[in-house]
Order: sequence, then structure tokens, then C-alpha cells
Amino acid sequence: MSETSRLLDLPLAHLYRPSALKGKAPLLVLLHGYGSNMHDLFGFAPYLNKDFAIVALQAPIHLGGPSYAWYDIYFDQPQGKWNDEAQARVSVSLILDVLEKIVDQLDVDPNLLNLLGFSQGAILSYAAAMSQGELHKVACLSGYLNEAILPEFAVLNSCPNTQFFISHGDQDQVIPVAWAQRSKSQLQELGCQLEYHEFPVGHGVSPENFAALNNFLNRTDA
Repeated sequence: MSETSRLLDLPLAHLYRPSALKGKAPLLVLLHGYGSNMHDLFGFAPYLNKDFAIVALQAPIHLGGPSYAWYDIYFDQPQGKWNDEAQARVSVSLILDVLEKIVDQLDVDPNLLNLLGFSQGAILSYAAAMSQGELHKVACLSGYLNEAILPEFAVLNSCPNTQFFISHGDQDQVIPVAWAQRSKSQLQELGCQLEYHEFPVGHGVSPENFAALNNFLNRTDA
């Protein structure tokens, strides 16, 4: 079944790859970065475990052409670059709502809900994990934990059973690797389970990074 053979009833544009399992599949939701679209991370789908039901979401803010964002970033303001944190909080709530709708429409295991985000999508993945509290695995590629975008109901220690994968390029000039290192320390202080990697690249995903990510996603609980 191709990604265009069935669409779900969701408030966001999306691509969907069904699981090879007949029921109670693990779900993997993909959140792209700023200026990208749903096709970006969906390129990983052919190389990911066929047991996953995969849904790649497209952010709601159209920047023009094929570019979308979860929240605006203002680059040329007098006070310097800044993020629209109010928009980010709205997007976190939207993602959580979409997760519920996917669970209602697909025969997936509610105990095996997973998020994978890159850059801005990773930032929202952190926030969604802190807000939802029951996600199984959360992979944050080239992002960081931004407490300012957590919804009011979010609790920083609400996800002790979530397994985090954090990866970052040590030459990243978009989001400094120090921000990822700080996020690692924050999660460790909260008692979260995490796997942390740095790779000799910039703001992107190297083959070695993808291999480590795939190992994380495929690893079953002991």
C-alpha cells in the first residue's frame, strides 16, 4: 500500500505508510523542521522497520512554495532573531490532538506511540513528550528542550517511562550543540531514560546518525 492509497481524517496534511502487522502496530509520527514539509522525514520510511505505522505530518504555517513551519522565526528584528512561542504552544497542542485522532483511526498499540522530530520538529517533540507523558520513544534530532513553549498543563517530570534519543552535529551552526548537551542534562536530572549521540556534522543527519536512530527505534524493551 502506498502512502497515497489512504489518507486519515486529520487537521494537518500528512503522508501515511501502513504497518505490515495486522493490528496493534507501533506508531511513529514524524515532525519535520522549519522550512521543510511532510516529504522530508518521510524519506526515512523505506528504511524503517515495516512493523511501524508511519505518519509524517506537515506543519500548519505555509512559508511559501514547499516550505512550512510549526511556528514563525523572525530573523531580522531589531532585538535579534526570536521565535513565536505562542504559535509553538498552539502547535504542541495541535500535535497532541492529532496523535489522539490517529490512535482513534488506526489499529495501533496505544502503549507504543513514538515521535521523531528534526530541528523545529525535535523542539516540539520534546514539548509534546513533556505534555503527553505516555509516549514510548521520542527521537530528537538537532533540537533542544525549550521550556518556554510547554503548554500550561505540561509537567517537566511527567514522562519517566519515555525513552529519549538525542542526536546532534558537533559542527551545527543553526542550533548549537551546547543546547543539546543542556537538554541531555535536564532530562538526566528529571530521571528520564535517554541515549545521547554527537556526530561530526552540521545541521543534518549523517548515515551514522541514522543507523544509531534505527537501532534505537528497533530495540525492544528488556
